[in-house]
Amino acid sequence: MNSRDDMALRVDTSDTQAVFVRMLDAPAARVFHCWTRAREFTRWFGPREFSSPVCEIDTRHGGRWYIVQRSPEGVDYPLTGIYTRLEPTRRLACKVSSAEYPADWHATLCRLGGGASGAASDQMTWDVAFDEAGDRTRIAVTTFFATTAERDAHLRMGIVRGWEETLQRLNQRLCADD
Repeated sequence: MNSRDDMALRVDTSDTQAVFVRMLDAPAARVFHCWTRAREFTRWFGPREFSSPVCEIDTRHGGRWYIVQRSPEGVDYPLTGIYTRLEPTRRLACKVSSAEYPADWHATLCRLGGGASGAASDQMTWDVAFDEAGDRTRIAVTTFFATTAERDAHLRMGIVRGWEETLQRLNQRLCADD
């Protein structure tokens, strides 16, 4: 049986990055599969109350992915990415853009200090490591931001809660029977 500490999200920050680490109850191959297949990705990606009505994934180096996360209020948050690294069952990396997020989201990010002269970057990079530990996987999602101020603004906007809920949902999906 897993201890509460074992399943808790650990967050580390340094310079322009934030790292979200958690144990998952499945082998790395299954976890990687959930990250790289649209049908799986839509079932767990995003905060708890959000749905993902649109998802397209082209899982190859240079391939693109696109997902629309929909809030309970019906607001869409489209996110796009381009794979820059794919090592099946071990690691993936991608450039991510939130350029299509609502204007008020971008304004809030700027207000919280996420942009010099009022213009925040809508680009970040994710590096996701899948480290197998027996029949479980330690996942580490490293998010690289353009500046420390942008990282801090994302932290103030709730990125920790977002990743915590997202990775909880992923673990629940991994434990599901279907």
